[in-house]
Parts: sequence; C-alpha cells; structure tokens
Amino acid sequence: MIFTGDFIFPGNFSKDIFEELDSEFIQKPKIVNFESTFIEFNTKQKTKGIALFSNLKALKALKHLNVVCTSHANNHVTDYDFDYERYINAFHEKGIDTAGFGKNLNEASIPFIYEEEKLIILSFGWETIRCKAAKKDKLGVNPYRYKWVEEQVHKYQKKFPEYRIVLFIHWNYEFETYPLPADRQFAHHLIDIGVDGIFGHHPHVINGYEVYKNKPIFYSLGNFYFPQVRYGNHQLNFRDTALDGISVDYNGNLNDLRIYHHKQDKQGAFIKLEGCYKLGEFEKLNQLSGFRDLGHKSYINFYREHRFHKNKLLPVYKNYNSTLEIKCFNVFVKFRQIPIDIITKLKNKQ
Repeated sequence: MIFTGDFIFPGNFSKDIFEELDSEFIQKPKIVNFESTFIEFNTKQKTKGIALFSNLKALKALKHLNVVCTSHANNHVTDYDFDYERYINAFHEKGIDTAGFGKNLNEASIPFIYEEEKLIILSFGWETIRCKAAKKDKLGVNPYRYKWVEEQVHKYQKKFPEYRIVLFIHWNYEFETYPLPADRQFAHHLIDIGVDGIFGHHPHVINGYEVYKNKPIFYSLGNFYFPQVRYGNHQLNFRDTALDGISVDYNGNLNDLRIYHHKQDKQGAFIKLEGCYKLGEFEKLNQLSGFRDLGHKSYINFYREHRFHKNKLLPVYKNYNSTLEIKCFNVFVKFRQIPIDIITKLKNKQ
C-alpha cells in the first residue's frame, strides 16, 4: 500500500497531468488524504476560514492513480453543507473505499482493511486544527484524541490479531517543519503498544521520519497533488517547499519500504516523480530527520529552537498525558483563530 499526502482536484482531468509519474508507481494501490468535498454537491459554506473543494473529475484522477481508499479525517471535509450519503456514495460507486469520516462516531471510526497485505488502516483528525469531530449522533471525522486512538488500536488488535495496524493521521500545524513534541512522544507510545507504522499529513510540507523499534513513523508526507489556484474568493499560496511531497510504499515489512519523492507544478499542470529510494537513501529527507536520536526532553528544546512558527503564538504541546495543559492550549488556539478568520474574510472581499 502506498501512503500519500494531501490531495485536492479542482480542475479538469487529463492523464497528461500524471504522465511524469512512473507507471509502476501509478499502478500500485494507494490511500490519499482527500482534503475537500465536491463543488457539485456543496451548498452553504460552513467554515469561517478558507473553504476548499474538488470537482467530480477528481474521481477519474483517483481511479487513474489506483487509489483504493480516500481518508477524509481532515479539516476541510466539513467546509460546506452537503448530502453525506451522496458524497460518500460517489466514491463507493467508483470502487473507492472511504475512511475517517462518517454520519456518526461509530461510522467515522471504521478502518480501511486492505486484505492483500493484511493491513488495518485507522484514520484520525486533530480537532485543534478544525477537524470537526464526529459524535454519537453527529457527522464528523474520527477524532485524534490520545485516549480514543489508543482504544481504537486495542479494539482492532483484538478483532484482527493476524493483521498489522497502521495509522494515517491529520495532525500538527500547517507548514511546521517538525512534529510537535507531544505527538512524537505519543507516536512512540503507539509503537510501544503494537502499532506497525504511522503516516502523517496536514503541514503541507515534508517532515522528517524515524524508525522506532523497527517501525516507521513519517510525520508528514507533504502534499501529493494540491494546486495553488483560486478557491472561491481565496487565492491559495503556499511556501515553495509545499510543491515537494513523498509517498511511502509500506506493507508492514520495513525491508520492503520505498519512498517516492515527487514534485508538482504550482497550478497543478503536472506532477512528476523525482526519485524512488530505500529507507535512508533520500538525503533531503535525512536532513529533516536530524532529531531521530534525541530523547523527549532534548527534543522539546530542539523543537523550540528549530520550529517554523516561532513567533505566531502557537503553543508547544509537550506531553500527551498533560491533560489540563492540553485543554488550555486547545482553547487558546481556538480563540487565536478568530481574528485570523476576520482578516482573511476582509481580504477576500477586496
């Protein structure tokens, strides 16, 4: 299974867009983070921030890329009101499974089971970055809450003892170069309790990786295909490093793992494969992974010194078991976003 990063498709489908990807890469089964809804199904905008959308031609692109599952545990799947059944069925009718999103918590937490490699893939989204959590009777994403994640891991370990558990997580701050200390600490804990691999997304840039107890943790795959065009009233502009991404082929066996480095045109005219590497061969990724040998306390200091968002009042989540601190940080981040939304709205009206 190839794990890829953020995907959005607002334009017209053409095989030429993907012509410079290796045919072997295209033919392998994939899971992507589908970070939008379909404009044809959308009604009222719900988010106060930037609302992203794809169009139905995205389904042709997904089929061409042999995407077998789309994860929707992200912060843009609830940007608009839409008919949930119609949206999900659009994927299912094309033979594409979905995960991480549902009309209630029970449905949102159902994993994708990839029988060919005996993988259980659990998808989660972090509420602090506007992933709307599903509830007992409310539509939303499978929430990235430490206790809940651990419960789900144990649940499927007991239910499928012969399968490997892999997590696909929407976490961290946008454009952050390194994982939050609490997330890194929790990722190690998850490996300790039997998780076989972790793949992250949301920052829109590549983060480093670790091999912890012989299991891979890729903190951010970056963007896979994410055109920087106009979405409604907003012109999307990312830092240049958002044009690079990685996809990781992982079947549960570290020796078979392969890293695909790809780069896309800013407006989405093409995406091309830059190289395919065994673990440890991709120097650019190695340079982002200099923290691998650091203990937790040392990493907190490393993160504070090297983080991208040094002066934007975004708190450093240090320990995943510091419940009170985490609750306070969550409230702070929520209220910090209010003036940002107001400024964004005013800019879009100009």
